[in-house]
Amino acid sequence: MFSAVLFATVVGQSPTIAQLDAWAAQRDVTSLQGVTAEQGRAALVVLKQPGAYGGGSKGWHALQLVAPAGGTEYVVFTSPQTCEDYGDLVYVWRDGKLAAYVPESDVLGVKAVHEDIDLRFEPEKKTAHLVADVKVVRSGQASPSFFLRLSPNYRVASVYREGQKVPFAQAGGVVALPTPKETEATFTVAYDAVVDQRGFAGAISSDEAMVTNDYWWPHTGRLPLTHTTTAHVPLDWEVMAMGEPVSTNVNGKVKTVKTRMDLSVSYLSFSAGKYKLAQRKVDGVDYFVASMKMTDAQMQMQLDLMPDVIKTHSRYGRYPFSRWGAVVSDLYVGGALEAYSFATYGLGWLPDDDQHEPAHTWFGGLRSNTYLRSFWNESFADYADGRASRSHVIGYSPDREYTFVMHPSPGPDWTKATCRASGVDTGGTGSSLGYGKGGFVLQQLEQEMGPQAMDAALAHWVADRKPGEPTEWEDFEASVGQDWKWFFDQWLGRPGWPDVTFSNARYADGSVTADYSFAGDSYRMTLEVWVEDANGGRLERVLVGDDGRSKKGTVKFAVNSKPTLVSFDPYRRVLPDRSSAAEAPLRYESARGYSRIVDAAHSDWGPANAPHVVPADMDKTFLVGHPDTMPALKPVLEKAGVAFRGDTFTYHGAKFDLKDSAVVGVVDLAGKRVRFQVGSIRREAKVGDAAVAVVDKLGRFLRGQTHPVRSGSAALLVK
Repeated sequence: MFSAVLFATVVGQSPTIAQLDAWAAQRDVTSLQGVTAEQGRAALVVLKQPGAYGGGSKGWHALQLVAPAGGTEYVVFTSPQTCEDYGDLVYVWRDGKLAAYVPESDVLGVKAVHEDIDLRFEPEKKTAHLVADVKVVRSGQASPSFFLRLSPNYRVASVYREGQKVPFAQAGGVVALPTPKETEATFTVAYDAVVDQRGFAGAISSDEAMVTNDYWWPHTGRLPLTHTTTAHVPLDWEVMAMGEPVSTNVNGKVKTVKTRMDLSVSYLSFSAGKYKLAQRKVDGVDYFVASMKMTDAQMQMQLDLMPDVIKTHSRYGRYPFSRWGAVVSDLYVGGALEAYSFATYGLGWLPDDDQHEPAHTWFGGLRSNTYLRSFWNESFADYADGRASRSHVIGYSPDREYTFVMHPSPGPDWTKATCRASGVDTGGTGSSLGYGKGGFVLQQLEQEMGPQAMDAALAHWVADRKPGEPTEWEDFEASVGQDWKWFFDQWLGRPGWPDVTFSNARYADGSVTADYSFAGDSYRMTLEVWVEDANGGRLERVLVGDDGRSKKGTVKFAVNSKPTLVSFDPYRRVLPDRSSAAEAPLRYESARGYSRIVDAAHSDWGPANAPHVVPADMDKTFLVGHPDTMPALKPVLEKAGVAFRGDTFTYHGAKFDLKDSAVVGVVDLAGKRVRFQVGSIRREAKVGDAAVAVVDKLGRFLRGQTHPVRSGSAALLVK
């Protein structure tokens, strides 16, 4: 059968816009590529692959666009959009061909730098009415027309400049305007949208309007800009806009709230609704929670958790706003989304001491990302989450250091692209590298240079930003310096992940030597090694692959006496976990499926209606109580190294009181696994890889013990 392209060629005809639209709707990339210049063929692949957050899932169409100045004809391939995912594709349409691809990053010489946005809503019609004064800056190489971009459900009604109507054309989410002759100009753009994509993008209900997750502001290539919002809402609604409150005025039944965002960012969030509001001021920062569904107790707990999160991340620079908050919305279904002065969460997430979204204030806010080249800021937020857990402002850092190590789990996507070049057009691959590999690369950089040096490097990079300019991986690499070029080239400039095995550990003349072999690319990397002898164990550090080129070699390190065992990467910072369930170290958080038994004298420490009688066989039981009233706990606590005297206890030489802490853990008693909790906790304990941990009343780690990997392929008996 002839393809449509071949048929058109045979009869000497070029495809029409209608034919392009039919191919787009059918996701027939092959036919489209047949009428596309070579430079633009690869971009069309997004029509048939899912985006990182569902972009393109609602189908594609092809529309014609004629620029109001210069008369250039374009074809716009458009699909409903959610932010940080696929945008519309634009091609020059010439002589019946898609003659040139215009990437979204090409702003045609005009950049939006500031917007004043007025928002009104008709909840009963799920409609938003917006007017944006868009200030643009023109470069010397500008084209006759330029593009403002929006989500395609936002339809422009008019454009004015200095009181004069400006011609424009819109196709999908692309709006073409004549390029101003002046260096700076302001366009007033009026536009409307039905906002009804709950679970995908923005949504409006009878008591809430959320345009977060839309491109509800006109942008040029997602470049960072400053903005103000002026929202007109019912009196009983609260407005959640980015930045600093400016004013609130009431006129009849309408409340007008103005907010100013002086930080240039690439992504804008906005919500308003009948939120219940809880607030608290700590160390000069106003913390808030806005929700229609959370209980008062949950909201107060969230306020308890927030200040230490912001304080911990402030190692990267002063927090740049006077407030931080959480907006919890039934309309937001996709997890959570950063907004730099707050974050938006779906139901059921909070209360939680989430570190990831607040970290975006520094990595995504102070340093902005368009997502067009990579998801680098997700990597930094993931890394900052792990780093914060390892060195939180509360708790004992030496214990935290090994409890909250992040463990890589390489997948197929890690081999398909590099971290440096894996933007939204790569779909799920970019997401996997951004949320996956990149964070582990940064954790390894910390291992190489040391935690304090890593903190200093990140703080310097954040402070050295250029407001209004987007950031890429290469900017961080340049900030860190040429001494680390070898590191970035192998970890960010190549696909894949190190696959190394160790063998033949032997002792001679005060040293241990072991062989290593890489499958695939070789790496130069520092690893920890657990060295165990009759007196116990300790950590050493070894350099593997010292030249970064040899696939085979040896590592050698000095020891005081012949060890019985060496285990490479015992806390799984780098090597994928190949140990079986039976070989894995004990972890409290992994002890699921245990039968919970609650001390009758402390029934408020556990769930209601839990059984009180401890079975004779305690294997896979979870004992919740106090050793004075639940004697079965005594041998368990003794094995865990916890000593009680009334309501106080000691652990690793430190003294604690049950009035403000609790202790949890899991132990092995002659082959019987027993999980335990002594004390009340307001939420589930978060203790990472720890087998035993002391936590505060909010379940946050204070002290604990994490076991190294002592068996499996990277753990070797020494000859």
